[in-house]
Amino acid sequence: MARGLLGVLACAVALAAPAVAAAKPGYFVAEPLRFADIKLKASHGYHLRITAFSTNVNVQAENGDREVDYTVLNGSLRADRVRARLPGVGWINLRFHETKRYRESPADNCKGPGDLIRVGSFEGRIKFDGEQGYSTLDARRVRGKIEASPKQTCTHRPARASAAGEEAMLLAAAPRGRGMLSFEVDRWTPFEGFLPIFFHAHLARSRGKMFIANGVDGFSEDAKLFEIGEQPLSAAVDPPGLFTGSAELLQQPGDITWLGDLGADLPGIGPVALAGPNFEAMLCLGGRCRGDRGLREAVGLYRPGPDLIGRRR
Repeated sequence: MARGLLGVLACAVALAAPAVAAAKPGYFVAEPLRFADIKLKASHGYHLRITAFSTNVNVQAENGDREVDYTVLNGSLRADRVRARLPGVGWINLRFHETKRYRESPADNCKGPGDLIRVGSFEGRIKFDGEQGYSTLDARRVRGKIEASPKQTCTHRPARASAAGEEAMLLAAAPRGRGMLSFEVDRWTPFEGFLPIFFHAHLARSRGKMFIANGVDGFSEDAKLFEIGEQPLSAAVDPPGLFTGSAELLQQPGDITWLGDLGADLPGIGPVALAGPNFEAMLCLGGRCRGDRGLREAVGLYRPGPDLIGRRR
């Protein structure tokens, strides 16, 4: 299911993610990266973050545990100008005016010059009307920066050790229109007395050359909200916060079902059901997974915007 999206979404990721070149064992090369970064307030408690690259422009609208992400493949940062058209949502047409610049120190695991930061203002216009009016903005002058990261050689940071069987992940997804609706739970290895459990639901789809993900998140340390049984395999979830209802995964002969009244109110979309007979599901305990293994690739392939903070690990 939803396999038709994979090729298109892979294209989006390739354009949005920073390049990392091969290097000798224990090292990697971070290729040069230049981007504009703008943060501003919109209506109804939302904050917008605009990140523009030479190949695409990402717009993130966030309000607490609510978030909508747009990746525009025909938008770009060219010289000191940012342009993007968001079909059905708005447009961006800005020119940068520098007021000062400085160079940061490189990360402690990298060698080479640090990033060059140019601070100033972007002038022109940002017109934004979120779906169903979840947030709006009309701005003609905003503060921001353009950052240029040079090529650097870096060492890999040690991976976090985990105890097999301690970590768990549940993933369920179903086609919705031309997109894919998914729900995910991640339980991490306990540390310092805490048991972190993260809940996430989102609808990913495309509109022309723009990819959209409307989602909500939840967090808890209550183990009862994500209970797992292994004989037979089962899992029950009762997410907190913006989620409603609950759902249960059960291993039947030759099949795994994901049923219940679990739902959420996605910004720009409205109420959606997150369980039912049309959902495929998988459950992973440590490194052991059961269910539709293709879901991880189908759902996890598209993540709007690059991970700038973690680009040198």
